[in-house]
Amino acid sequence: MEKPSLKIIDKMENILNLVSDSSRIKILFSLLDIDKCHNKCKEDCLSCPNRIEKSVSEIVSEVELSQSLVSHQLKLLKDNRLVASRRDGKNVYYYLMDHHVKLLLSVVLEHILEEMSHD
Repeated sequence: MEKPSLKIIDKMENILNLVSDSSRIKILFSLLDIDKCHNKCKEDCLSCPNRIEKSVSEIVSEVELSQSLVSHQLKLLKDNRLVASRRDGKNVYYYLMDHHVKLLLSVVLEHILEEMSHD
């Protein structure tokens, strides 16, 4: 692996800062079903038959946060290309942008679970 440039490091910092917020982590996990999403999936989530899509109200119900907070966090995640959305009439459905978001969550989760098993 090649050492990243300062520009890339700045972009990495931005992404890691985005996923360091517990409300955004809850939202991202709400849009991820590890059992349905294949570990070796390299597909764009838009074309994946196992893609999880949820409306804001579904996410709000699942993560137990306010609608305004979830909407605000989804906008940040979407603006930074971690989630995408699809409109169907009046409804907007959100989903993970691509398999890299799933990998990021999976690696951090695996690291924490391994660390906790040694306690």
